Amino acid sequence: MNKILIFLIFLTFSFNSSVSANELKCKKFDLKCKTKKFIDETKNYQKKGFDQSKKQVGKTTKKILKGKDIIVDDVKDAVGGVTDGVKGAVDGIKNEIKK
Repeated sequence: MNKILIFLIFLTFSFNSSVSANELKCKKFDLKCKTKKFIDETKNYQKKGFDQSKKQVGKTTKKILKGKDIIVDDVKDAVGGVTDGVKGAVDGIKNEIKK
């Protein structure tokens, strides 16, 4: 009977320690702890969002530049060479794309 009781106590403590090891638990009215936890979570969330935004902007910039090159090349190929009148149109397209 004593062995079973000791085993159950040991089992209970082992489960409790594994749960609390990864998570910062605050007491009910501990504002300092809760504030620190909230600030840390907010910083991590914003950092993750900023990294994702930076990657997305980089991908979008590459796609835009690639599309610009395709459009300009198509205009040049359609004319069969750049003449004076078409050169102005191509330069106008380039200027609009750069904006």
